[in-house]
Amino acid sequence: IKAIIRTARLSALQLLAVLAALRLDDKRSDNIESALTSLLDATEPRQEGVAVMERSYSSSTSNHLTSNTWEGVPSSETLITPVQCRTLWRQFKVETEYTISQALAAQEASRHSASWLPP
Repeated sequence: IKAIIRTARLSALQLLAVLAALRLDDKRSDNIESALTSLLDATEPRQEGVAVMERSYSSSTSNHLTSNTWEGVPSSETLITPVQCRTLWRQFKVETEYTISQALAAQEASRHSASWLPP
């Protein structure tokens, strides 16, 4: 389940990166996806599967997500600002954490019931 969680969260961040700015011209590159995927790298699963924020953010990652504009993206083409993306990500994690903890608890209960032998 932990691998599924990481894959799903990575996909959600990639989708958020696509939605963050207009990209009508394929020649321009931006760092939106890498800045957002750093949010995923800044979390680590605990034994119980609950994500905890590490306090060791790199200053560049922190700066990218505290700005009101994306580096290399004109403000007229910004649909979701970095600050809004960070807020959306936090909200997404809060709203999905209960379901994730329930799935991990069910998996653990299944593991315990399968190893239980009658006397």
